[in-house]
Amino acid sequence: MDRILLAIVLVFLCVLSEYPLLFPVQEIPMPAISHLAAPALNMTPYPSNQTAVQTAVINPVPVTLPAPAPVPACSKTPPSKILKDSRLWFTVTVPEDWNATSAWEAGGGTWQGLYFYTYLGVEEFDTNRSIWRINSTKIFIMTYTITRNQDQDYRNYYRGNWVPVPVESTETINGITFDRFESKGQGTAVAYVGKKTSANGRGYATLIRYFVSQDECQEDIEEVVHTFRYLSSREIALGNVTANEISLFYP
Repeated sequence: MDRILLAIVLVFLCVLSEYPLLFPVQEIPMPAISHLAAPALNMTPYPSNQTAVQTAVINPVPVTLPAPAPVPACSKTPPSKILKDSRLWFTVTVPEDWNATSAWEAGGGTWQGLYFYTYLGVEEFDTNRSIWRINSTKIFIMTYTITRNQDQDYRNYYRGNWVPVPVESTETINGITFDRFESKGQGTAVAYVGKKTSANGRGYATLIRYFVSQDECQEDIEEVVHTFRYLSSREIALGNVTANEISLFYP
């Protein structure tokens, strides 16, 4: 039986090879496989379905910087002219071109005793009490007798009235202990309030004050302040301190 079927198949194949049109073969179309196809490259700057983003041109706004603070020119010549006050027992060394004068008044109320005002670096003065309006003074020194609590009143004044609030410190200059107050604003104001325990041998205490603008050299003024010292009773008795005597008005 198997041999009969095999013979029939062979005969069929032979007939098919000789006469193919008797049994046409239909071609089955293959479906397109799109996901295997390479995507087309888009060479335009932006995809066609998107809106191009425009870059805004920002013009820089000019910035005006504040002018730098002036740098004061400091003197390279140390103070060389020694001044002394034989009445108040102190000396101070100033630049050669500085003048000096003193005045005094009697205290009243809670401030008893004499008050002496010494002006260093004055450009002009007269004897008609316009001395109180001298505005060219580089350094102001007040000498007063130690009674009650004037020194504490001065400290409280600077703490409560100077703006900006001053920075406080303690400094010793030639054996004299001072409470130092420094307030920096448009310029620099400094006050040295001597402690009563550092009064000189005649019973006088000292307050030193100055103001410098932004174009003035504070170092020059501080150098003068740090030459201030008290004279001893022995130096006064011997009179051996060579210096220019500070003139006194309104004795």
